[in-house]
Amino acid sequence: MNLDDLTVDGLHRSFEEQGYICEQELAVTVFLALKLGKPLLVEGAPVFSTRRRLNKR
Repeated sequence: MNLDDLTVDGLHRSFEEQGYICEQELAVTVFLALKLGKPLLVEGAPVFSTRRRLNKR
């Protein structure tokens, strides 16, 4: 991934294309961490796994 061309909207779209639920605030936070080269700890329930199970019913 080329960080020079990275935008918040592009990152947000990438998350959604992979099936992740991503609010704009999270996309901005991840964007800044990537641009600044800083680590980021993100915690939360594994919603993606739950969504996948629900779609198989």
